[in-house]
Amino acid sequence: MGGTTLRATLTAPTDAVALAVVLHDAADERLDPTHTTLVDVLHAAGVATLRADLCTADEARGDHANGTPFFDISLLVDRLIAVMAAIRARTDLPQLPLGLVGDRAVGAAALYAAAEYPERVGAVVTRSARPDLAGPFFPRLGAPTLLIVGDRDPETRRINEEAFRHLHGPRSLEVIPGARHQFLEPGAGEQAAALTRAWLLRHLCPPQTADQQAAVGRPGTATARVP
Repeated sequence: MGGTTLRATLTAPTDAVALAVVLHDAADERLDPTHTTLVDVLHAAGVATLRADLCTADEARGDHANGTPFFDISLLVDRLIAVMAAIRARTDLPQLPLGLVGDRAVGAAALYAAAEYPERVGAVVTRSARPDLAGPFFPRLGAPTLLIVGDRDPETRRINEEAFRHLHGPRSLEVIPGARHQFLEPGAGEQAAALTRAWLLRHLCPPQTADQQAAVGRPGTATARVP
């Protein structure tokens, strides 16, 4: 990708019904227990995952040293589009319905890409993201979009509530009680994962398949509030 090497890991359950590109803005996100929970829940429901780093290790280290996240949204979008092109070019990979999942700035990149390529992206889920960074693309965004935030993360919640008012397609805003920015509180990561799974299955899979897959390994009683 323009001379930059980025890490991506594909895991495809047998007879996968969809593919979720789970985006990271730092390599250490792969070790985050909420991301591990997310991919485990998706795999149990028959959703393949491609975990893709959109930042290099040096970029992530520089941001951590400065105490600020990586917000070069144009670069993140370019890299995501390259990832999507690589998926389409893989002759050994079934062309499954595609969803995008991202936190923070990479969540905004997912919204950009979905608006730019509506024929490729069937659904988007953002988690504690910065959708405001994709604001200029909201009028073109038709993909079903789920915004997930914690109720103990007031600034991110405010940003997402404002963004939600400007979205036009199928959309939902889910606020997880007792959760902060990273959903590390007991049960919060599992609830975020269940909401993500339900949204992707509903919008990427035929109704019968979605109902069957959603019943697999369902944690708790979390239910997505969908239109």
